[in-house]
Amino acid sequence: MIQKAMSLYRGHCSQRDSFAQSREAFQDIKSVGIVVNLKANQAYEEKVEECKRERLRFTEVFAYHATKPANVASIIKNNLDPGRAGLAHGTRFGDGCYFSEHPQFSFKYGKETMLIFKLLLIEGKHRKVQPDGKGFCRELVLKDASLFKPQFVLRF
Repeated sequence: MIQKAMSLYRGHCSQRDSFAQSREAFQDIKSVGIVVNLKANQAYEEKVEECKRERLRFTEVFAYHATKPANVASIIKNNLDPGRAGLAHGTRFGDGCYFSEHPQFSFKYGKETMLIFKLLLIEGKHRKVQPDGKGFCRELVLKDASLFKPQFVLRF
């Protein structure tokens, strides 16, 4: 699992660096933690099953959310809260929780800790901001907490 987190991060940094003008955004990982949030996992899996039952078009992706170290314990325990949207960094692209498929882009919101989330992207239930032409987005905005779950914590 730890290797998966490291390969996701390193692979995405090298494959998706169209938003990073230099390699300075690439950080060395000091530690990796596996997140187990049973409530978030259950809500997410129930949403996946609902999508399958209703034959909705969806895809699952990994995305990044950088934050201050002081926020990590709460996010691990409670997941991100879309109701708190805008309290830290605004809502330029609407209310919801913000993620990026580009780790380098996420660093502008925190350079010490980053969480890797698994996102359930249901057609019409998320907002894509600045797709890069490679199929990845600078920002993804989701309003429903059952559409994402924390998987890993990276410390730099």
